Amino acid sequence: VQWVMKNRKKSKGQSELRREEFPLRSLLVCPRCGRHLTGSASKSRNGSLHHYYHCQKKYHCDFRIRADVAHDRLEEFFGSFKIQPEVKKLYRLILEKKFNQMNSGKETDLKKIKVEMSGLSTKLKSLNEKFISDHIDVATYSEMKKKLDEDMAALKNQETQILEQESDFALYIKKGFTLVDNLRRFYHDASVEVKQKIVGSIFPQKLVFDQNSYRTSRVNEAFLLLTKTINEIQGQKIKNATVSDGVFDQAPPPGLEPGTP
Repeated sequence: VQWVMKNRKKSKGQSELRREEFPLRSLLVCPRCGRHLTGSASKSRNGSLHHYYHCQKKYHCDFRIRADVAHDRLEEFFGSFKIQPEVKKLYRLILEKKFNQMNSGKETDLKKIKVEMSGLSTKLKSLNEKFISDHIDVATYSEMKKKLDEDMAALKNQETQILEQESDFALYIKKGFTLVDNLRRFYHDASVEVKQKIVGSIFPQKLVFDQNSYRTSRVNEAFLLLTKTINEIQGQKIKNATVSDGVFDQAPPPGLEPGTP
């Protein structure tokens, strides 16, 4: 009974954190007291519901923000990122080189597998000829054929895994670039769970929303590098957020402003 009650409570807690109206719950902290913001709906005089992220009364903090405003500012930030064709080409070359370094032994492995498969095919052909010529009995034939078939299946499985890894690279690159190019739409259409993973991967630390904009102490360095490279190629003055002593020292795209000491 205790196990059932514990898991019901856990399940309820997870569902509360993942309500569609509050994808940023557990990801936002209060700019005044530093505690996690929760979320709830408030009914207006005309009966319509308005959703808010807010601090909890037990902490004696009355900070709150409209959920739709917090969501819009974050989506505007995500919509500011595009990968230029020349950058895609550069990153593809870099990743392809890295991929090839990590998998330099694949060709050797494939050749070795082909040789072993050819050897097994020769043995199987010889076994069939001996059986047809009555040089071996049924029991011996069945046992030996089973072993050869198992070895052949194992080699084919190894070959398939290697080939799939090679094709996964192209898929990985394509999906990765598509995701960044369409990050705003992808985030908007995603489930709450996926939204939280996206935010968590881009912002390793919690977000603070204050005075109609976000501030945070860290942004994923790879994400920042990609952004800075885009602006440099475009010949624009760099105004992207960078990591410096735990805070941003430059301004990011509109809607995501850096924290200041």
